[in-house]
Amino acid sequence: MAFGLKGRSVLGKMESERMLSNLLDLVESLGIAIRPAPPRAEFSDTDLGAGAAVRIKGRDVVFLNRSAAPAEQIELLASVLSRRRELENRFLPPEIRERIERAARA
Repeated sequence: MAFGLKGRSVLGKMESERMLSNLLDLVESLGIAIRPAPPRAEFSDTDLGAGAAVRIKGRDVVFLNRSAAPAEQIELLASVLSRRRELENRFLPPEIRERIERAARA
């Protein structure tokens, strides 16, 4: 039984990493730039969490805190993607579309 539980947690981690990788690829395919979030020391009184999505000179940019938990990064990217209308008619794997739609409802 312990092996099964351990196997599931590893599988869950692998699934999170795969989901994160797929979302990163999708964000980049839409022309959204992904940049590392500034070091926390620059914002000592602010918790940036997974990062932030901004528009700079008309270009969408996601500042991603790679030290944040994968689940937080997934949430940020899914939220960014949930506002993109061009995904409505694009094929996405069901688990990716579900995650984006869940973010839209949040």
